[in-house]
Amino acid sequence: NKAYSQISKEEIKKIEILEFPVKDLKVTKIPLWRIISSEGIVADLDISGNNKVMVFEHRQKEKSDIFLVNVGSEEAIMLDVGSGFHREPSIDYNGRNIVFTSKTEDYKEEIYLADLDEMKLINLSNHPEVDFQPDISDDATKVTFASERNKKSDIYLVNLKKSKPKNLVNFSNDKVSWDYFPKISGNGKNVVYVKEDARQSIRLKETESPYEEKILEEHGNYWYMSPEINRDGTRVVWSRAKKQESTAEKNIFLAYRS
Repeated sequence: NKAYSQISKEEIKKIEILEFPVKDLKVTKIPLWRIISSEGIVADLDISGNNKVMVFEHRQKEKSDIFLVNVGSEEAIMLDVGSGFHREPSIDYNGRNIVFTSKTEDYKEEIYLADLDEMKLINLSNHPEVDFQPDISDDATKVTFASERNKKSDIYLVNLKKSKPKNLVNFSNDKVSWDYFPKISGNGKNVVYVKEDARQSIRLKETESPYEEKILEEHGNYWYMSPEINRDGTRVVWSRAKKQESTAEKNIFLAYRS
C-alpha cells in the first residue's frame, strides 16, 4: 500500500508539565533455567537494536515480572519493582533503558522507565487513570504510550534528556477518537498508531512541532492492529481484519514513505 493521504496540521492543544517520581531501581539475578522451567509463560519479548540484550515479561496467574538477559548469558536479571503485574516491556538500542506498564494493588497501570545506567526507576505517567502500551525510541529520548485519562484512549509523548523527563504531550488530542498501539521509530521522529472513530485508520505523525500527520490507510469496515515502524520511519507495517470476521483472520500491509 503506497497511498498516503495528507491531513491538515493539527495543533497539540494540551501539554502537561508533571512531576515524574524517581526512586532507586533494584534488580535480582536468577539462573535462566529457573525461569524456563517454572510455571508461567514468556511474553512480549523485545530485543535491543544492537542485538545484545533481550527483555521479556514472565507471566503467571497472580503476577508478572520483567526480565532482561544479555544474549548468550545463562543468567537473567529481574527488575525488582515489587509485586503486581509488570508488562509490555520495550528496550532502547543499547539495552540500557526499558519502559514497561506496571499495575499493583495500590495503583492502576502506570508507565515506568528503568534506567540501568543510573539505576533509577522513573514514573513517566504519574496519573490515577490507566496508562499502557509504552514504546521507547532507540536513543531513549522519547517514549510513547496510550492513556485513558480523558475518559477515552489518547496517545501521549514524553520527551527525555539523559533519562530525565521534561514534559508530557497529549499527542493525539481530540474529543471523539480512541487511539491505540503507538509505536515510535528508532530515531524518535515519527509515531504510528491506530485511530478509532466513525472510520478506523492507521496514522503516522511527526514528534516535533508542527506535528504533521498522514493517514496511511482508512476504512469503516476494518479493525487495524499491531502497527510497527522501522528505525528511520520509512517503512510501516500493520495488520487488519474485517469487522464482521474473526480477528484471527488478518492480512498484513506495508507502507513505504519517501
